[in-house]
Amino acid sequence: MLNIKESYYDYKLFVSQKYISILILVASLVNLLLLIPDLTLIESTAKRISIIIVRVVFSLILISVHLRINKIKTFKQFAKVISICEIIAFVVFLFIFSLYSPPSFLIQTIGLIILIIISFFVPNQWNNMLYIAVLGSIGFFVCASVFVESVNMTEFWAALVYVLISILFCAISANNSEKNQFKEFKAKRELQHISSTDYLTKTANRFKMEEEAGRWIAFCKRHDLPLSLVFIDVDNMKIINDRFGHSAGDSVLANLAKMIQKQLRSSDILARWGGDEFIMLFPNVTLNNAIELTERIKNCIKEGSVNKEIEVSCSFGIVEMKEDSNFKTMLLKADHLMYEGKKNGKDSIQFNKVSG
Repeated sequence: MLNIKESYYDYKLFVSQKYISILILVASLVNLLLLIPDLTLIESTAKRISIIIVRVVFSLILISVHLRINKIKTFKQFAKVISICEIIAFVVFLFIFSLYSPPSFLIQTIGLIILIIISFFVPNQWNNMLYIAVLGSIGFFVCASVFVESVNMTEFWAALVYVLISILFCAISANNSEKNQFKEFKAKRELQHISSTDYLTKTANRFKMEEEAGRWIAFCKRHDLPLSLVFIDVDNMKIINDRFGHSAGDSVLANLAKMIQKQLRSSDILARWGGDEFIMLFPNVTLNNAIELTERIKNCIKEGSVNKEIEVSCSFGIVEMKEDSNFKTMLLKADHLMYEGKKNGKDSIQFNKVSG
């Protein structure tokens, strides 16, 4: 669950950064445009200067965030930056509210509700949204009690109810939206996993291997890194199925895949290519290192790590990428080397230093 959550937040960050940067820039411009009613309705020069300074500084902060938002690496950091911007927005709102003489309570209440809706609309952690909305609302009603001298109590309590209802509905909507987005993301991830995973061995399937091989081959060529491919065929699989049954044969394949996976790095890829055939792809691994790793796997199989009751062995063909190699040519050569090993008695590792 933790890995899925982390992947979800990585995805959410990627999606959010695409449009939040633009929204922040728009917000900075809207903030400056609000100077028009501020300067029109406020006559005091000192207050006008204060408002101009506050709004310009806030817009500069937003522009700075706009320029840096795409460099944020985690959704937690993203949420922190967004929360700080929203807190500053509420502070600016309350500060300017306090400078109006007298402030229009109902108009400012509408402004507060708009800020609350925006705070729940912008991607953030749900707790942050709720805390900011509640604290901003408390600050507003405290300011109203202090700076609005003749506020009508009926209007005051009506505004309080409207604000609370706005927070409640926004909070419920944001929470449900978050849950639905996570469920949708999780379902997509599970579907992607099913479509790219071999059901029996839980390794990559042919489609996934071809996709990953193309990506890694291009990457290693671009960065002048080695890459090796190993073709594996389980020896005497038909005899195992005939003697012990197909369920035992399936168990051998599944256990073999688990045993091999334990020997691999996170960047290595193991795929079931056919009935009893597997492929290992080793990015940034030379032929000599691939031979050493394959020897270790071969020894584990020989020691009975796959099945204590059934004697299991494999034949291996190893190739290293050349400048003109592609996945198909490497696969054909490794397959050819593996069959040479089978002809020479099976349970062997074949390689060719001039392969490709």
